Amino acid sequence: MYLFYLLAITCPEGFEFDECTAPCPRTCGNTDEISDCDLPCVAACRCPVGKFYENGKCINKEECPCEYEGKKFDENSTVKMDCNLCVCKYGKWVCEKQECPGTCTILGRNSIKTFDNLDYTIEPVSCRYTLVQSKSTSLELKISLEFGPCSSPYLDEFNCSTGLKIETANLFAKITKKGFFVNGNYRSDNSFFSKEIIIKQASSLFYVVDGLDFRILHYAGAQTYITLKSNYRGLVEGLCGNFDSNINNELVSRTGLLVHKTKFAQEFIAFSCFAPQRDDVESEPCEVNINNEDEAKKYCSYIPFSKQFQYCFEIVPYQKYYDQCMRDMCVSEIFNPNAMCVALQAYAKACADNGAIINWRENSTLNEVCSLECPVGSGQIYTECGSLCETTCHELSQPLTDCNSESVFGCRCPNGTLLNNQKKCVKIEYCTCFDKYTQLHYDAGTSLRRKGDDCVCTRGKWICQEAKEEIICPKNQIWSMNATSCQETCATLSKPEKCVFFSNEYEGCRCEKDLVMSPNGSCIDRDACPCPYGETWMMPKSILKIGCKELLEPGVAIWFTSPQSNSPTHASLESTLNDDDDDDDDDVYVVSGETTCWASGDPHYFTFDGIHYTFEGDCEYVLTEAVDKTFAITIKNIKCGFPAVTCTKDVVVYLLNNKIHFVMDKIPTIDGVKISDRGIATSGFSIKKSDFYYSLFTNIGLTVQWDQGTRVYVHLAENWMGKVQGLCGNFDRDSTNDFMSRYESIERVPSAFAHSWRVFDCPMVPQNKPENNVHPCVYNSIRKQWAMESCGTIKKGPLFASCRNILPDNVVKEYYEDCLYDACGCNLGGDCECLCTAVANFATKCATNGVPVNWRSSELCVDQNDICVSVAQDLDCVENDESFLKTLRRPLSRYLQASGKI
Repeated sequence: MYLFYLLAITCPEGFEFDECTAPCPRTCGNTDEISDCDLPCVAACRCPVGKFYENGKCINKEECPCEYEGKKFDENSTVKMDCNLCVCKYGKWVCEKQECPGTCTILGRNSIKTFDNLDYTIEPVSCRYTLVQSKSTSLELKISLEFGPCSSPYLDEFNCSTGLKIETANLFAKITKKGFFVNGNYRSDNSFFSKEIIIKQASSLFYVVDGLDFRILHYAGAQTYITLKSNYRGLVEGLCGNFDSNINNELVSRTGLLVHKTKFAQEFIAFSCFAPQRDDVESEPCEVNINNEDEAKKYCSYIPFSKQFQYCFEIVPYQKYYDQCMRDMCVSEIFNPNAMCVALQAYAKACADNGAIINWRENSTLNEVCSLECPVGSGQIYTECGSLCETTCHELSQPLTDCNSESVFGCRCPNGTLLNNQKKCVKIEYCTCFDKYTQLHYDAGTSLRRKGDDCVCTRGKWICQEAKEEIICPKNQIWSMNATSCQETCATLSKPEKCVFFSNEYEGCRCEKDLVMSPNGSCIDRDACPCPYGETWMMPKSILKIGCKELLEPGVAIWFTSPQSNSPTHASLESTLNDDDDDDDDDVYVVSGETTCWASGDPHYFTFDGIHYTFEGDCEYVLTEAVDKTFAITIKNIKCGFPAVTCTKDVVVYLLNNKIHFVMDKIPTIDGVKISDRGIATSGFSIKKSDFYYSLFTNIGLTVQWDQGTRVYVHLAENWMGKVQGLCGNFDRDSTNDFMSRYESIERVPSAFAHSWRVFDCPMVPQNKPENNVHPCVYNSIRKQWAMESCGTIKKGPLFASCRNILPDNVVKEYYEDCLYDACGCNLGGDCECLCTAVANFATKCATNGVPVNWRSSELCVDQNDICVSVAQDLDCVENDESFLKTLRRPLSRYLQASGKI
């Protein structure tokens, strides 16, 4: 980026020569310089002060491009991020501030992603589970998924989803593989339209349920997408979570405590089901059905290695879909690839929803393996990315709103045609019309008298002219444009349940608002209603004597015991019930104001708001910094494993005009001066040393702990909420926006997010393609079994059992995966240190959750400084080298010797 000249000193246009300039140029990627360039100065052409190097030119800050998904965008470029439109201004994205909907997905047999993006699985019993239930009386909604014994391709010893149930204030519907029912009635035309809800078949595979503030896409037995608008935020519960943007409390039970997923799922089983309590520990399917694993890998590898999907890797990470494929294939019948097809289709849909259309059926092998035949004679064709808009003739008169935001795959009618009631594709001019009064379909051109109007079926709609005749309603009823079958009558006042209407509103006679229909058809006040007795009606204020009791009809169509009777009154009963109420104070889990971010190992990160991710970058990055530049913490990742594993071994804290430097295997320094073992104290901060940590304490609500190796913890007080940025996120209690880049875009993949926080310009390390994302245990296969056994103490066995009981299993799994990654990947020295650091990181998690574990032993990490040497060399060459065997002093050597590897 700097131009060096030994002879003629002539700089390109826009540059200027400097005899001693830092070789770390300021670029648009690091306009806010916080770190010193440690390299000696050089004579070179550089950009003038106030300008930045970008693509061979020196430009002003306001001319800097923005970055998003690893690409650069010029000023005034626009992109859509979630539901907000963003414009590039002065090198930053300026976005709309709309609250976006949230989506929960249930994929394959049992893979769930909550509204707040927590991925987990359940092992369901044969029962109904609540996915979403509103806690607000003004937003009545309940969505449930029924499970029963699996059918092909899955093994019948497991349970799979068999039906989706939707309940609102005025309707309940159920969708199965055979069709759907509304209020108990089978809908043979596969559609239902009312003022509150629309249900229709969007393709041969998908149903769409469109409510006032929610939408469901359901592919029976394979995929379910539930989207809620922002007015449901924080007002729901169920397996889909609470939709409050906090990933850390998704598995909080009704007692307020974080629990294992099986206990959490148990709370949302239907009361009518008997479901025995399941054990907390669930084995991975491929660990149980090991005979299926090779076949699963064969088919699931199509997701990362088919060239059709490569375009999407930078937009939607594929790993979760590959993992879903492996889980489901390992509980499938041998040689039945259908579970792979479900996972592959789910990934293709995620790509399409994010603008990357994947025509994966161009792969002849995949097209044959995942074959799909469209209904014979219907005229439908397969479409990978079909709109939800106008797919049937029926909906021409009542179209969906906002139907272009999502897509579905499957068979559907070609452009210019729609599906009629006989399930055939026809041109719009031949579309049938649906009459909501008769509940029948009529051919195009049909004339019909509809509630006094003369109507003709034209292009799927009724075109009507007002008939010149007077409509006379009986008694004192009035003509209404929105009459329903739920006209309240004196007979319905005593019913506790709400009326459920079976069809859309219609035009007809009914009572005025606040009046009810009497038995003779007239409209009266509620208080004037007679009371039923057998086949007769008794007038208000009537007294009915039955045996020793006198019943009084007070004028609300309900009999009450007379005050002269000995039986308790309704009022006294209510008082008795109230007196019996207990003051039950549930234990509530309270999150303290302080929050913690950490970087550990090879390297793994945990943000202030709870996102756990891994990023292999070999540059210097902003771990966290105050937006007002009060402090900044940078980290350098250094290569510690082949081929691309890096570790956090260099931490710099910029605080109160001081530079505090922590480097592995060196004594920390302040402005280049070594810190003594006794530590140091100043007016603004102090540094203390313990057995394992150097701790930096400040008076501004910032604490930093460094383990003298590859772990650093940053603790912030609540006064920094929303005032920090970097790899640790922004600490705003919203985990959905933690990947906020330096350019103020919200990235989807860790590598693009982390690269934006580089201190000096350096190449981006791509990690989204399979060739960049090979697990270290694959490269270093000789370590895999040792790593699994050594790290296994995290998720199995008695050592951390008490800790696992209070942690969600997805958290335990994340730490176990970190441990595997580090134990296999750290092959350039410090093998046991990497393993022990990973285990220690999990032990710290346990301790901070109130379960300290005395975990070090002669068998496991007896001394943090007792570091094994690397075995990343050809072991055959050292087979008889006793001096080499002596250096392998820790569990790896014992494992290799016991297994006959050395």
